[in-house]
Amino acid sequence: MSRRNNQPQSQPVLVYNPSLLLIPRHEPADVIPTQRDSSIVDWLETSGRMLPRDPAESDNYLEEEEEISELIAVDDNFSDDDVLEGNEDDSGE
Repeated sequence: MSRRNNQPQSQPVLVYNPSLLLIPRHEPADVIPTQRDSSIVDWLETSGRMLPRDPAESDNYLEEEEEISELIAVDDNFSDDDVLEGNEDDSGE
């Protein structure tokens, strides 16, 4: 009987599972080798979990990308920098 809860101790149940290994606690664990050419995308594709993108979603994405690119249009004209430098000279500092 167990001293803790006054119930008989049961033997551990061992079930055959080839995926599991029984390794004593005092032994160091084995290191799982990494696969150099594998990625999460490869794993998703090979396991059939990669879902194709919804065509309506990709059209919406392109529209949003065009709007963003219009907002962040880059102007390579640096004449504004020259004006700012000229204003610093006029401030009397």
